[in-house]
Amino acid sequence: MKHLKKYKIFESFNKNTNELNDILLELTDLGYFVDVREMKGTGGVLSPDSIRVFVGVVQNSGYYGERSKSFTYDDVKEVFERMIDYMESEDFYILNMFYSTTEDPASHNLVKYKNHRLYFFGKEVDNFHHLQISFTKHN
Repeated sequence: MKHLKKYKIFESFNKNTNELNDILLELTDLGYFVDVREMKGTGGVLSPDSIRVFVGVVQNSGYYGERSKSFTYDDVKEVFERMIDYMESEDFYILNMFYSTTEDPASHNLVKYKNHRLYFFGKEVDNFHHLQISFTKHN
């Protein structure tokens, strides 16, 4: 058994999370909340190891205190497409995407990414409180 090598998937994820943070720096500079995390799954098809990217609303200070506004996919599209292209070039695929709206920021709706647009039950969605995308590596 000495000839078998251990393979740690997160060793390869570290490079990818660093690159994603660099790609998403543009959104951070614009005031968006951005969080990139390595997520340890339980294994298998239903819960693989993944990288989760969370992009939240721009925070504004107002007379009534801190409040948030929504953003559209067009606001972040260029950065998201650059991020997706990079991850695909690194042999990752989109595991899932979720969003919430300003009307219901606690919601967690599954969205489909198709032809560079986002859809929820066949209807295009373009107003977000947050977008979350998870990537996992092809086996």
